[in-house]
Amino acid sequence: MKLIAVLPEILLAGLSFVFYKLSKLAIGTLYLIYLRLNQKVQKQWRVLSAETITKPLVMPVLMTKAPRWNTHAVICTLGPFPVEDRISIDLNAIRSSADAWICVVYSFPQYDTITSISNQEVDAQGDWYDLTVNPGRYTIGLRYYQRRDTLKTPAIKVNGAPWANPEAIDPQVNDFLPPFTQPKKLVLP
Repeated sequence: MKLIAVLPEILLAGLSFVFYKLSKLAIGTLYLIYLRLNQKVQKQWRVLSAETITKPLVMPVLMTKAPRWNTHAVICTLGPFPVEDRISIDLNAIRSSADAWICVVYSFPQYDTITSISNQEVDAQGDWYDLTVNPGRYTIGLRYYQRRDTLKTPAIKVNGAPWANPEAIDPQVNDFLPPFTQPKKLVLP
């Protein structure tokens, strides 16, 4: 008897899951079409900002494809781009922008995490960091924490050849998020 009472909820949960998967597929397909039609954006860093999230399709893509949104971090993405063997990242630009950071390489279009580096793992002396990867298409997600007043994205080389140039980032890029980034005051009754 109890199974019959729960059956509609199980059916609705299954339908909800199917709807999510179909929505994710549709949004992902639209995003792939956009990237194919606008190939120049693949070589430009995209910074999550008020301007970015007002563009059509950005929020649905973030909700279905992106990892969690750290509202206290400056978030930048690059790609997708084809790689034969390695991705090189300019560490000087990163170090001059934030005390804490993480750079994650994702497969494309699956968005599986392939590898990552952070300020805790790299040698403080090196100018470039090489990530060895299998041949394929990849994207980069970069998050700056404890940012400095001057921010820029790093230069990126793919297979030893320049792919993306450094770009300045407005240090107030996250200022549209103050309600989310400010500490909450605990109010007890």
